[in-house]
Amino acid sequence: MNSKYSQHGIGNEFIMDDELKSLFDGLLLSDASYTARSSISACLRIEIHERNLDWLVDISNTMRNHGVESVIEKVPSRSREYLGRIIKSGPHVSLRTPMYRNLREEYDRWYPNGKKAVPDNVVINSMSVANWYMGDGSLVKNLPGNLRIKFYTNGFSKNDVNLLESRIETEFGFTGFTSFSRIGQPIMIFSARKALALLDMVRPHILSSFRHKVDDIKYLVPICALCGKKTERMNARYCASCRPVHRKALNRVRYLSDVDVDQIAVDPIVKCAVCSCDFSDRLGVKYCKKCRPDVRRAYKVVKRHLDKTSDFDFIGYVQQRQWKKRLEDQSK
Repeated sequence: MNSKYSQHGIGNEFIMDDELKSLFDGLLLSDASYTARSSISACLRIEIHERNLDWLVDISNTMRNHGVESVIEKVPSRSREYLGRIIKSGPHVSLRTPMYRNLREEYDRWYPNGKKAVPDNVVINSMSVANWYMGDGSLVKNLPGNLRIKFYTNGFSKNDVNLLESRIETEFGFTGFTSFSRIGQPIMIFSARKALALLDMVRPHILSSFRHKVDDIKYLVPICALCGKKTERMNARYCASCRPVHRKALNRVRYLSDVDVDQIAVDPIVKCAVCSCDFSDRLGVKYCKKCRPDVRRAYKVVKRHLDKTSDFDFIGYVQQRQWKKRLEDQSK
């Protein structure tokens, strides 16, 4: 049963401390796997593109500091078929440990029924999530209006992804949402502020070959254009309280052009030309709702006169009619 990877013999043990546990669980959430060649021991293996060799070197050094040996080897290029397409892979490198008793326990934990599944006690912290992100995450849309991070959890079931969301929310106070690929596989997504919080958390653990996943951020937290407070959503120009105010301002200026909508939203008050009361309505409206019926009735009476002369005091005429109406109402 000995192989070139098990130079120290089947059944070797090491001390599984918290740092190693975080490292191994983060790698298993990514593309790493355990292989059990006997009932008492197993080994860990992970394969990546050679441009990220520094990650495997860092993993190997961390494990060596804890008494865990490993071997890094080149993997020749190969092709595979996926959804009817032939995908050619570039040069890869792999890391593999010897057989250890401790890893047999980890194998039973991650492969309870012979298939990889997320254990209930999976370690979720900044180190494990950082290794998960380096191996199986991506900054998919880094645009001023749409910041998203994807974790390609295609190999896990929907229940596994729900468990991860629950654990992340418990540990960090935020969580993502689940989308599905074309063939129905779950993908965990973090967007907006949650994506920024996750990037801030994992950035100290990200290696140089993965810096593009955390440093190329073009998006700044937006400020509400009306009140100056931070908006709840990353792609929003206005906060939740100012959004209805802005919509009303848009309604007021819908027949006008070259108007500062934000200024109208900040100062929406105009005065009625008849009674001089303050009111808010569409720009271009000169009369409040109370005076508008009186204006319409007065206009029908003096319409012909208005067409003949421009000196007629129409506002004074409306005010006079209103005064007479008030006198009549009082006399009754």
